[in-house]
Amino acid sequence: MWYSSNRNRTSRRKKGSQSNCRCSRSYALVYLVSIKRHCSPVATWANTAMAAIVREAAPNQIYAWGSNASGLLGIGDCEDKPTPERVKLSNTTNIKEIDSGGCSTIIVDTDDNVYVAGENIKGLLGLDSTDWKLKVCTFTKIPTLLQRKVIKVSCGWWHALAVADNGASLFGWGWNKYGQLGINAKSNDGIFEGGRLSYNCPKETVILPTEIVCADANEQIYVDVSCGWKHSLLLLSNGIVYSSGSNIHGQLGMDNTTTKCLHSFHKVPTHRTASNDCKLQIINICCGWQHSSALGKIVGHSSSSSTLVLTWGSNKFFQLGRKSKDSVQQALSDYNPGVVKALNDIEICSIRSGWSHMIALCANGFVYSWGRANFGQCGRVDNNSVQSLCHGKGTSPVAKIVSLSSVKCIACGSEHSAAVDVNGALFTWGWNEHGNLGQPGMPLSRIPIPVVAMEKTVHGVECGGAITIAITG
Repeated sequence: MWYSSNRNRTSRRKKGSQSNCRCSRSYALVYLVSIKRHCSPVATWANTAMAAIVREAAPNQIYAWGSNASGLLGIGDCEDKPTPERVKLSNTTNIKEIDSGGCSTIIVDTDDNVYVAGENIKGLLGLDSTDWKLKVCTFTKIPTLLQRKVIKVSCGWWHALAVADNGASLFGWGWNKYGQLGINAKSNDGIFEGGRLSYNCPKETVILPTEIVCADANEQIYVDVSCGWKHSLLLLSNGIVYSSGSNIHGQLGMDNTTTKCLHSFHKVPTHRTASNDCKLQIINICCGWQHSSALGKIVGHSSSSSTLVLTWGSNKFFQLGRKSKDSVQQALSDYNPGVVKALNDIEICSIRSGWSHMIALCANGFVYSWGRANFGQCGRVDNNSVQSLCHGKGTSPVAKIVSLSSVKCIACGSEHSAAVDVNGALFTWGWNEHGNLGQPGMPLSRIPIPVVAMEKTVHGVECGGAITIAITG
């Protein structure tokens, strides 16, 4: 994920700043679904070899670098790292799932251990502590989630969600002031501690992973989750998307003039974008800072592409990749899920979002980007001269990143991005104040550049607020 601490947002232009920036199916199949969210089928690795990594390959190795004031790199200290540093986990073999957010990183291994590192703001670490200043600088197990067969995790600003029990259960913890956990704690005087209340701490905070019930789930399996700043998305196995939390910019897919926030998950009307003779099956969801997106598979299609990318919420920096339906000008926001038409004839297999920019991975290994580009987040040399529809320079339309090809997986931080090609080479671009590009001494890069300090072959990549994590082995 992409999120970054607010302290970093205000201090990132200060030189030397150390502030921290963000299934009824079988177990193996569920894992592959998670991996394929990020990977292109252009490589055999993305389809079958990744499963082999889980089953029988040598142990994975994790390398992390970038902003580390909160300790979320998990390397034993709280100092920024401009080049890759080896992350050590105890008693682990292979990595099943990894995600990073504003002040925390979560790793799940194939032995069903769930690890966390970072700062415990609002109970973000899920370790049953009300010490908001607690920093855990090495990866520590979350006892509540041990052996719960967690298949998907998402770290937001100060909250996190996890899909457990092979998709049968959903857990959340951390900040819940706006209902972003889907737990209606607004009327309580205390905070949730794994389902019980404590009255000696601020309300609307959950300090232990607590089970969340989506009223409409019925017999459906939880497939995917995504956490934004103050909102969250949930995807069920029937392809229906649900949202909860702040709706100030319409990021829940509801009229923001009448609904400012929700404290439980409600259905997002993505079906409205499908034609009468076609059904849209959502397969990938993604939260930005104050916008949302979804990748859908068209069932019964007759076009050259079988996918649609939908976006809704804030459009201040053209992160929706489209104009409002009702105006020839770019709208500041749009609560109606709408199609990114520039991608209609392109087969998309994964979408990722930063604060206010997005990237999409095509089945043929090419990458498209759009949205805010003031730090080169969109990876194109024309970004410096692009004029947006109503906000001047610094934003970018939907276009191909011409210097990338044969890409198999992608990731976004708050204001940087990363990609891995079929040869295992890692590329980064965008903002680099905390060394998150792995390029020491470089303030930013407007085009993808190889991380030469990453000497090992990279299988996967994840980004947090201003950090990058590479998986090798």
